[in-house]
Amino acid sequence: MSIPKATPHARAAGASSFPVNHTLSPLTLREVEVLKLQARGLLYKEIAAQLHVSEHTVNNHLYSIRQKLHVHNAMEAVNAATRLGISLLN
Repeated sequence: MSIPKATPHARAAGASSFPVNHTLSPLTLREVEVLKLQARGLLYKEIAAQLHVSEHTVNNHLYSIRQKLHVHNAMEAVNAATRLGISLLN
């Protein structure tokens, strides 16, 4: 399995508390932030409220995460991110 090549990312507002090694991660800082909240069991509505975005935006981020990690659901996304070295626990 090859690791996807990282792409340039804009830093999302307030995402600095979620460090990611972008040499290994295909995800943006905001996508990691959303995935961490989903991994904690938050609903789309709760993630949206915490990040001050719409549920539609949360859905778009999660769709993008699944596409980039080549997975079909949230559990697979969490597992794939963990394999890439993205810590979702803090």
